[in-house]
Amino acid sequence: MTATRDLLALDGLCVDFTTAHGTQRVVHEVSLAVAAGECLAVVGESGSGKSQTFLACLGLLASNGCAVGSARFAGDELIGADSEALNRIRGTRVTTVFQDPMNALTPHMTVGSQLVEVLTAHGLAGERDARRRALDALRRVGLDDPDGRIRQYPHELSGGQRQRAVIAMALMAEPALLIADEPTTALDVASQAQVLALLGGLRAQGLAIVLITHDLGTMAGLADRIAVMYGGRVVEEGPAAQLLAAPAHPYTEALVRSVPRADAAFGQPLATIEGQPPRPGESLSGCAFEPRCAVRIARCRADRPELRASGFEATAACHLVAPP
Repeated sequence: MTATRDLLALDGLCVDFTTAHGTQRVVHEVSLAVAAGECLAVVGESGSGKSQTFLACLGLLASNGCAVGSARFAGDELIGADSEALNRIRGTRVTTVFQDPMNALTPHMTVGSQLVEVLTAHGLAGERDARRRALDALRRVGLDDPDGRIRQYPHELSGGQRQRAVIAMALMAEPALLIADEPTTALDVASQAQVLALLGGLRAQGLAIVLITHDLGTMAGLADRIAVMYGGRVVEEGPAAQLLAAPAHPYTEALVRSVPRADAAFGQPLATIEGQPPRPGESLSGCAFEPRCAVRIARCRADRPELRASGFEATAACHLVAPP
């Protein structure tokens, strides 16, 4: 993608946390781009740095966190921007759907009050107009009985209904970019399918989406591009169809292999990735995946591979990747 098409562009983004044991870097020099109307899926196990990367973009890191590098939204630098500048963007032009819809909603406020507040707090609408738009947003996400749901409290809704309400809240200000962090976590299979179909419909209407997930199966039919993170780094990136059909990095290949298949023989054990991922902030001189990699060579332990071309518009960080 060319720079002129990039809605969100990360360049060399790093995230550090100050702890009792010193400063620990949990995100290392991440460079990614999302174009208008595109869906980028960011995939990896828990602790790989996915969520922290995008929390850093919006200035939402914990108080002991610090981001360096660059994250530009529509040309405006977000890293180092003050709260006033960030508040003009987050919640309006860039919105987020967090992992747990119950914790994302304020328990003592009705669903309607929380949706209305999105617009009134930013001075985008008066109370009456905001309520009308809240009802429209609930209808848009397919929540049944929006006139009744708008008066209910979060605990009165099911998990799938709460997730739809959170997505409706994220859509209130007509954002250009939606960051969806594990949007189907803790939902039953039917609710997962409904939420993914909803996100697909929003993308078809021109909304750019960053889908953060640990599940390749979740985003297979939704993402245009996939970025795979491991140990706080991007280890592979490319067009979704290409990456899923012919992954270049051994970690990506293992992730693809571990997705349950409907055509698998009865009783066939699920494929797994042996070992454990590195701890956030753990420093390794070579490839972070080396201890778990079935095809590692001696060089992998001592020499960390850099991202290089692995296919059409694709890159991978592996010493065994042959140039296209």
